[in-house]
Amino acid sequence: MSPYSVSVIIPCYNAEKTIRRALDSVYIQTQPVLEVLCVDDCSADRTVALIETFQTAHPDLPLKILRTARNHGPSIARNLGWDNAAGDYVAFLDADDAWHPQKIAIQFAWMRAHPTIDLCGHAHTVGLPTQLLDRASGEVKPRAFVIAPSNILLSNPFVTPSVMLKRALTERFEPTRRYTEDYLLWMQICLHGHPIVMLDAPLVFVLRDTGGERLSRHYLRMRAGDIQNYGQLWREKQISVFKILWLIPLSVLKFILLLTFPGAHSALKRRLFTKPLPEST
Repeated sequence: MSPYSVSVIIPCYNAEKTIRRALDSVYIQTQPVLEVLCVDDCSADRTVALIETFQTAHPDLPLKILRTARNHGPSIARNLGWDNAAGDYVAFLDADDAWHPQKIAIQFAWMRAHPTIDLCGHAHTVGLPTQLLDRASGEVKPRAFVIAPSNILLSNPFVTPSVMLKRALTERFEPTRRYTEDYLLWMQICLHGHPIVMLDAPLVFVLRDTGGERLSRHYLRMRAGDIQNYGQLWREKQISVFKILWLIPLSVLKFILLLTFPGAHSALKRRLFTKPLPEST
């Protein structure tokens, strides 16, 4: 089969325990991609060696290894991959997650059928590696929902490895951020007038360990990142001071909900992102 014009970008940092699983999930896609760009962010373990081994064992998968000069974090790694991508579309995958085998076939076909949409994300499933085969079976026919600028300010609709976007977009991940840098980019793209949508198909498996005390620290850093993001959007004249004054308390409320009533937080997100895409789009 001819490869779809999609460049896959995988930022890697000390990912020797999971990078093979991520690469396998790209290799078994029902539709091949144009290329895979693994961006090593100065790993101190065997990450690069394992990628090279995979590259040798799978010569039919166009795979390149890019390297940062020093450890910068995922923003610069993703930007480096994006700037070197050859595909018409870019899809992001984290080194500790994995894709549904039909992810590229479904999402790329949808994007090609809706050329006015510049960014598309989709639902995700939180699960262990042993759940992959059971959850990856069956035909997926996604519904599409519009992400309105007013709603994207309230919550991040996507996990990063669900996103596919047009390579020609000029926005980039904020290089100084290590938390919520993805959410900032989605907001900037949306507020700049680019149409973005959510597909309701769970085409990525989030497999990272987010338990116990680390989960609380993670959520706290995300809320701090939210506040930084709102300040940056204000400096860019994308939102007003009035909006910041109610967005910051909302971010604190989200932190409380995530720790105490995660189900309520998930229900709120579902209500925010359920405006169907018009058939004519």
